[in-house]
Amino acid sequence: MRNFIAVNPNSVTINFNLQTVSILLSASVSLSVLIGLIIKTVSKFNALEAEIKNLREDLNTVNISTQKTEILQKEYTGLDKRLDLHVQDYLNRVEAVNLICRQLDEKINHKFGRVAASMRDVEHFLQGQGVFKIREYEHDKD
Repeated sequence: MRNFIAVNPNSVTINFNLQTVSILLSASVSLSVLIGLIIKTVSKFNALEAEIKNLREDLNTVNISTQKTEILQKEYTGLDKRLDLHVQDYLNRVEAVNLICRQLDEKINHKFGRVAASMRDVEHFLQGQGVFKIREYEHDKD
């Protein structure tokens, strides 16, 4: 004996039973979990991309800062050398001024000594004439 299933082609019927609902619910839950995992994975990739972009910007900033630091270091070295030159020039000028002052002091002392000797000669001459009395000088007392 054969079993035949007769289907009426004009009538469409949908039968839901507990097994069908269970399959549909598990499929929808699985699909929502897959969608959630996909969204989470995409958001992680976006976050990683944003971090990489920020790191690139920071590296560019660090490179620019390093270049600026190198430029400032070169300028500082140049200024330091120029300052050393000015300090050396100042020390040379101070030494030259001190040398000139010592020379002038020696000339003044020499001229004063000559004038003092001439004054004593004149005083002795006048004392010999009897008209003049010699003063006592402080350095003569010793």
